[in-house]
Amino acid sequence: MSHAAIIVNLDPSTARFDSLVDDDSGPGGFGAGDPGAENANGLTFNVTFTPVAGDLDSSTAAVSLVEIGGDANGSGLYLLGGELHFISKMNGSGPNVPAFDDLDWASGNNMIGATSSFGALTAGTEYSVAVVFDPITSASLEIGVLPTGGSLSMDSFSLLNIGTKNNWSGDDSASAFRGTDIGNFGGASVGTGDPFEEAQINGNTFEGSAGQALYWSRNSMIIPEPSGLAFLGLGLLLLFGNRRR
Repeated sequence: MSHAAIIVNLDPSTARFDSLVDDDSGPGGFGAGDPGAENANGLTFNVTFTPVAGDLDSSTAAVSLVEIGGDANGSGLYLLGGELHFISKMNGSGPNVPAFDDLDWASGNNMIGATSSFGALTAGTEYSVAVVFDPITSASLEIGVLPTGGSLSMDSFSLLNIGTKNNWSGDDSASAFRGTDIGNFGGASVGTGDPFEEAQINGNTFEGSAGQALYWSRNSMIIPEPSGLAFLGLGLLLLFGNRRR
């Protein structure tokens, strides 16, 4: 496994969960325990991975990339039909199932679901994906996708009617790139036949090259790779020089 390309303005050494360091094997995963008031600070994921065809061909069972919490209170980033999906459930229950794109907490399922507009990923390409989720303070969600050698794609979503919902992380247990032996999946369902049903996800482990998954219990800003910023800065300097001449 390799270190992730960080496309958020946070220090990886301050992450609450790092898949290269933390033990996420077995039921309960990492860091079980009530996070309490820190839910008000929001969530950031930064995950790097290279999928294979087997990760992208299923439209009936989601592949878990990184998740936290369980099937009543939890959040997760998943692949389904080759596309990136983020779901989050708060003050819900196992039978609640996601609907896409559902950005209204009052729509009847105690959750929201959003699909990245990047579209289907390509097998063999490395991606860095960031999720910045702040349902309580700013009622917003951002998803950034950076393919190696490509440019950053961004989605911004406004969330509606949060009401009294306030727990996106459940018991604060986290896991990455796993489809077996972790108990409940963040935001998933126990409803039979749903692609985000835990029984469907179980056994559908990520098959590609798992890079690094990071989770912070705070929000952030999605940025291009540092190399991209440096290139942009050089371009601006050259433009300024030409204008002066």
